[in-house]
Amino acid sequence: MKNYYVFARNGVYTIKWKDPDGRWVHRSLGTRDKKEAQRYALMFWSQRAQQLRQSAPTEEHEALPLDRARGLYMEWAVRHLRPQTVVSRKSMWKLFLSTIPSGIRSVEDVTRSTVEAWKRQCVEGGCAASTLQTRLVTLQGIWTTMREQGWTTADNPFRGVRVARKSQELPRWLTTEEIALLLAEARKAGSRDMELFIALGVYAGLRKGEANHARWEWIDWDRGVITVQNSNGFTTKSGKPRPVPLASRLREILEPYRQEAGYIIAPQCLGRDLDLTKLRRMVRALGLEWVHPHTLRHTFASHLAQAGVSLYKVARWMGHQSLATTMIYSHLCPVDAEIDKGFG
Repeated sequence: MKNYYVFARNGVYTIKWKDPDGRWVHRSLGTRDKKEAQRYALMFWSQRAQQLRQSAPTEEHEALPLDRARGLYMEWAVRHLRPQTVVSRKSMWKLFLSTIPSGIRSVEDVTRSTVEAWKRQCVEGGCAASTLQTRLVTLQGIWTTMREQGWTTADNPFRGVRVARKSQELPRWLTTEEIALLLAEARKAGSRDMELFIALGVYAGLRKGEANHARWEWIDWDRGVITVQNSNGFTTKSGKPRPVPLASRLREILEPYRQEAGYIIAPQCLGRDLDLTKLRRMVRALGLEWVHPHTLRHTFASHLAQAGVSLYKVARWMGHQSLATTMIYSHLCPVDAEIDKGFG
């Protein structure tokens, strides 16, 4: 009996099946051809069945040590996830294993009470509610994958765990004067890479990972556009390219360093994870300790909203999949006198 379905989503065929928890799982087959998709699906399902047989513990009751679970999961992640997601999952494993009690040694030892205690520990350590929720969702996904792959039959202890959210705080952003101070501090420190990292965040709204992987080929100087795109092993958050107008101020900063090709930031480094120690040192020196990499992106959106730029455009330039995400900046929009047009 076939336990999966193949269907087209936006023209690209996808395979879906139910995991042991009853949750539907989807994987793109990467083709628009129906016959090819059916063939890929059969191959995928056969390989998955073989992995389940090979990877499952020899005895149903055999406990799966956490170190072995991490190894199995990371091997799977390298084959199935985007490179930047693999790095994120590796960090999540490291964080979780370093903060749980020493007596927790196997996947089966991680119970709902373990998770609740770990959650309280994170909160007491100053972890923001949104960050903690992201951690819990990530770990829930990891545990779900381990069940899907047949490495464990233990219940998913992260399923249904929630974080009490505080009322949403509006994002802080840099003023024009603070932007100038931060860029000047980068130049003063002689950090070309930090200057460009700040500029790409503030004037183009690039995420940390996008700025780290930004390439000179992304920039069309004649049209005045920088297109965030999949390249050299990097995949955008949505998987789609995102054109952003090249702001005059950003052009001025980039021009002196202009190249035909290659990475914009740290072109000499093979790794694409910029050391942000200098940024932390710089913001402390300026009394801006609250600034972190994502603040630069908030600054981009906030200045545009305040200037009256359509939030629809801001959403497109930011790469938001939903306009609802961009609405957090709506309070900055100028008062709109157009409301009177509807009432004569």
